[in-house]
Amino acid sequence: MLQNSVICVIAVASLTVMACSPTGTSDSAKSASTPETGTSAYYILTHTITDLETYQNEYVPQVLPFIAKYGGEIVVASPDAEPLQGNPEKGVVVLRFPSEEAVRGFVNDPEYQPAKELRIAVTTNANAVLAPEFQMPKADGDES
Repeated sequence: MLQNSVICVIAVASLTVMACSPTGTSDSAKSASTPETGTSAYYILTHTITDLETYQNEYVPQVLPFIAKYGGEIVVASPDAEPLQGNPEKGVVVLRFPSEEAVRGFVNDPEYQPAKELRIAVTTNANAVLAPEFQMPKADGDES
């Protein structure tokens, strides 16, 4: 199991370099929180990887261009996250995008579908959600 974690950490490092700018965020993600573009949105995926070699060597290289195409940034990618409550899948991926529309564009891109089908074939129990960035509610009388 440790070997799988090490392999995936190496893959995650290459994901970040390939999908993001040298500062660690894509240009689109940097501007995501500005008033002109609204707030960021997150694609959150949990799953169990059943074929780590195929996932790492085939799926990851195929998905990277689509993450970049929609201004995405890899925030978390781990095949072995530590469950803290309940019985969730241990594989976790969190991607930040500049908008909810960008997340939907990524997920529904017709050219991404073959890669998505590959991911589905080498994982089980996948659950994915789109969540907007948290915005602190304004206090009464706060107009900022």
